[in-house]
Amino acid sequence: MPGVPKTQGCQTCKLRKIKCDETWPSCAHCRKSNLVCPGPTQLLKFMSFQTPGKKKQRVITSKQHDAAGVWRSLQRRGARSAAQPGGEQGVVMIPQPISPTDGERSVSRLVAHLNTGLKKIGCLNLSFAVHLPKRLAESTCLRDSVDFFCRALADFQNPYPQGAVLAFPQYGKALKSLRMALAGDEALKAETLAAVAMMERSSSLLDRWGRTENIHFKAALQIMRQRGSMGRVNANDELDVALCRDLHQQAMFGWTVKEADESQEVVPWEEAFARVARAQEKASLMQPLALEDLAALSGCCTHLNARVSQFQSWLKEPDAKNKLKSATWNQDLSEMERTMTELSDALAENGLRQGHMVLLPMDADHFLAMRYHFSWPLLCLLYIVQLFTQLVALTVMQATHSILHGERSKLLHARLRKVAIEVWKCGPYLQSLDPMIGPFPTAPIYATYEIANLKEKEYVLDLVRYLDSCWGHLPETREEQRLYLSKMALVLTGRDPNTPYF
Repeated sequence: MPGVPKTQGCQTCKLRKIKCDETWPSCAHCRKSNLVCPGPTQLLKFMSFQTPGKKKQRVITSKQHDAAGVWRSLQRRGARSAAQPGGEQGVVMIPQPISPTDGERSVSRLVAHLNTGLKKIGCLNLSFAVHLPKRLAESTCLRDSVDFFCRALADFQNPYPQGAVLAFPQYGKALKSLRMALAGDEALKAETLAAVAMMERSSSLLDRWGRTENIHFKAALQIMRQRGSMGRVNANDELDVALCRDLHQQAMFGWTVKEADESQEVVPWEEAFARVARAQEKASLMQPLALEDLAALSGCCTHLNARVSQFQSWLKEPDAKNKLKSATWNQDLSEMERTMTELSDALAENGLRQGHMVLLPMDADHFLAMRYHFSWPLLCLLYIVQLFTQLVALTVMQATHSILHGERSKLLHARLRKVAIEVWKCGPYLQSLDPMIGPFPTAPIYATYEIANLKEKEYVLDLVRYLDSCWGHLPETREEQRLYLSKMALVLTGRDPNTPYF
């Protein structure tokens, strides 16, 4: 029919005279060109049919009259046409689809990402995303933050990304609506907290190398503090529960990093470990950790970091005076490692008993006999980072023993192997998760590399390659990657005196 589009291709592709692949909400050409796709062309229009030789009459459109007037006019014309077959004018009214609202566009984009794998990334602090589509209509700031996230995700997947946060107009729009929400009655709502969390994830996507400080996560923690103890989670709100779990998990990414922040509390390690035991009980019961628990965990690692830094100083100047100090440090580290082992063993025992951790068999040709499966990635993160603290303490003790006595301790090596195998048993579970949005901590994996034999080293390398697949931190060739892992194992366990330990 003349004047009626033959395909639903978007208007941008038609103006450029290229074939549109019609993959909505945005076609491939618009995504590649970083353009806003106008969507499918409407196939249904008001059409005028005119008898040859007669004067052309004006066709009534919905823009010229209100809907009721147009309908009455069309009814009158249709009646005349029916009374006079072959009459002068016939008008066919074909309804046009209503343009989607901003909220509907945000929902469609987010649902499209969820359907293509985003919902599998619970370990990466976005498990709450599955609850967002039905909440976007309730919050302008959440809708704008989701728009920014979808744009940041598209840029992250682009082989030639822009990368700079300020280059995106969606960022300024999201900041403006978020500022208005924080200044009003919506400041402590779950939707506002989710908007801040989406801003944090978007900024992380655009800053792949972590060169800038992400202030949005600190804003999320501040909102949780203002909401009260445990973030005042509404147990009846699925979004609120999932959101607080993800944010608490995100907070644990900074366990081994020294920060000048009020949430990082330095406490005696004996007291800190007692509080860690309570935090582990909450994690094994699938409850969110309180911020004071995270501060205690940070206090444990701060004490461990101090001992490792002292060890590095000794490596630079291994004089006789410091030898006596190193023996004292080793005794302190030994007591800490023993307490860490008791707590990690208790965590595994409780998790297995309650069904939150499950031991499954590996393939017959694999060097591991069993593997772990976790009911929630937070529990895996808590377990694997605790194993990392044991690896650091044991490795420093082993290095000190070798320097003092001129030989390696077989007992310490056996304990290192036992902890490394526990880390490797978590590997298949990590590989079942999508690493696209944010990196799972690779430090525990790196720390096991030197402990492994040749076959185990290849397994560790494959695991690190998978976790790094979307971030590109590793060198290109496999041989260079082996050297990189060896170097990182030294750095992360404090045995590189030229690299400050955290």
